[in-house]
Amino acid sequence: MNGGFPFAYVVIECTNANYLYSQTVEGVIYVRDDIEKVIRALDADDLIDLVRMLNGYTNGVFDECVVYDMNDIDYIIQDRHASEVLERVRGQMFDIRDPYFRFVNNDGQIESMDEPSTVSITYEYMDEIVDNIIDQAVGKDFRNDLPPALHDVVMAYMNEDE
Repeated sequence: MNGGFPFAYVVIECTNANYLYSQTVEGVIYVRDDIEKVIRALDADDLIDLVRMLNGYTNGVFDECVVYDMNDIDYIIQDRHASEVLERVRGQMFDIRDPYFRFVNNDGQIESMDEPSTVSITYEYMDEIVDNIIDQAVGKDFRNDLPPALHDVVMAYMNEDE
C-alpha cells in the first residue's frame, strides 16, 4: 500500500497530474524520475526492445519510433517487390550499413538509423513512454515484460511481491 491506497488507485488519480507518488517516511517519491533515469541508462538495443514491447501493449501508439535491427530487414520486407521497397526509401536517407531502420510514417517510408539516432528518437517520446509505463504497470503481464531494472523500480513503488 502506498500512502494508504492500493497502487492502482494512485495510478488512476495521479497520472493526470503527471506524477505517480508514494508517501514514505522520507516524503514524496516521484516514480516518473526514477523510470526516466532507468530508461536513459538502457543501451540502444534495450531501448528498442522496450519501445517495441510498449507499442504492442498500446496498440501502435509508438509506431513511428519503433526501430528494427538492419539484420532483420530481409525478413520484415520479404513480401514486398523490389520496386515497392525502392519507392519506400525514395527521398529518405538510407544506408544499408547503418545498424537500424524504421518506418517513418503511415506510408511505410523506410529510414536507416545509426545508434545515436535510435536513442534520440526514443528520447523524443520520453514523456509518453513514462506515462504508458505508469498506466500499464497495473497489469502483471506488462510488469513481467519490462526490462529487469524497470521492473524493479515499478515493483518498489507498488510495494508488492510477485
